[in-house]
Amino acid sequence: MKAKDLKAKYQPIVDIQCGEIIGFEATILGVLENDKTIGYEALREANGYDDLDFKARDKALNEFKIEEYKLFVNSSPKEMSKPLFYEDIDLSNVVWKSQKNLLLRTEKE
Repeated sequence: MKAKDLKAKYQPIVDIQCGEIIGFEATILGVLENDKTIGYEALREANGYDDLDFKARDKALNEFKIEEYKLFVNSSPKEMSKPLFYEDIDLSNVVWKSQKNLLLRTEKE
């Protein structure tokens, strides 16, 4: 599956004290040839290629256009160690989250 087969969705993150949206969490789905979607972990297992985390992160960052909100992005520790260079994206509004299940997989790699 190539990067064009990835679909970014953005789920709102709500402050429960005031009920306001404070940001959005990027969720990446894989789009199959029959237009069905599969979750990220299933996509990762089915394809098993190294640059999936980068392509997912890149898609989430490039398609998110709501500047007044923070964007929460899940990533493996291995991927988080790679530098980001985006001239047209304000990375100060991006919150990186390390996923525990990805941490375990990364340690085994």
